Amino acid sequence: MATDDLDSNSKHIHQVDGQTAIAHVKAGETYLAKGNILEAISSLEKAIQLNPELTIAHITIGNAYQQQGWQELAIAHYQIALELEPKAFTPESHLNLGDTLQTRGKLEEAISSYQHAVSLEPLNTKAYRALTAIFIAQGNTEAAAEVYAQATAADIDLIGAKDYNDLGIACLQLGQFDRAIDHFHQAITAQPDYADAHCNLGNVFVQQGNLRDALISYQEALDIDPRFDQVYFNLGLVLIGLDRKEEAIACLQAAIELRPGWPEAQEKLNLLQANTKK
Repeated sequence: MATDDLDSNSKHIHQVDGQTAIAHVKAGETYLAKGNILEAISSLEKAIQLNPELTIAHITIGNAYQQQGWQELAIAHYQIALELEPKAFTPESHLNLGDTLQTRGKLEEAISSYQHAVSLEPLNTKAYRALTAIFIAQGNTEAAAEVYAQATAADIDLIGAKDYNDLGIACLQLGQFDRAIDHFHQAITAQPDYADAHCNLGNVFVQQGNLRDALISYQEALDIDPRFDQVYFNLGLVLIGLDRKEEAIACLQAAIELRPGWPEAQEKLNLLQANTKK
């Protein structure tokens, strides 16, 4: 057989293999969309056998492995895809890789993946939140705040009240009271009727010994949500601190009415009533 014929046959075989590989990828995507993960993996493995450099096959099998919980295999295929064709690695792919790396405790690599997702798609809220979650877990609330600042620079409405509230809670737990106050104020600015943020702001003031401002914050929370049992309890404790016992009793009773059998509230109420009778 002539050399030209061999070359022609070889090209034809590669073309057929390539088409078959794509068909296996499409089948894998269909299986994955239906939740048939093992069938998807089987199809995608065949695609990779036929064409080891088919980027989409590596990305999709990485997604399948991630959903199956086989994180190391997912990471391996995501990284192959990234090496083969970096520009084909979408923000979603970077996000998936970041999630997988985070699950395996590879936090610095996860941070890098999320940052790549943000650089490619500046309005990717999931990536900003994933970054913030890592920084909060590390106790680095300053870095978390910088991520949210970057997000709001891209779009003022990208970060919501709950995001700021959660960051405020992290600061409060770390004793970073001034930062916590700032973030709770951001939450309230974003959503003025967010009762949780008003309650948490009151909690910070209590920690600072600022009972009068705590009182105001709790009352604002109750104006928004009159059935917020935790606020009644917290407010009761503040009123005890301000020596306003009758009001404190009323608040603790309201807390118990809203949450029957609340032992801590009942204990505080019993003690307060006993001391009031003396």
